[in-house]
Amino acid sequence: ELVGIGAASISILQDTIKSMVKVHGCPLEKAIKPITENVAKALKLYPDKGVLAAGADADIVLLDEELNIDTVYAMGKCMLKEGKMQVAANFEI
Repeated sequence: ELVGIGAASISILQDTIKSMVKVHGCPLEKAIKPITENVAKALKLYPDKGVLAAGADADIVLLDEELNIDTVYAMGKCMLKEGKMQVAANFEI
């Protein structure tokens, strides 16, 4: 008997990457593949998405020393800078 369906918080991705790098010693460039390149390949969007390369349509996430999200560039715009939102969401206007 199904009693409910839920979804994990988006922060679980960041927590998993932190754990892979800090606890298990995985290099960051390998730790991020399950949420970048691998997803793009599975969705048949690679190499246009999922990789930082010439001609690719990439969003960029800059991390601090503790692997916390510091700055985000998406759709050619700075969305988050030093942990502070730079744009309002459509529903906030």
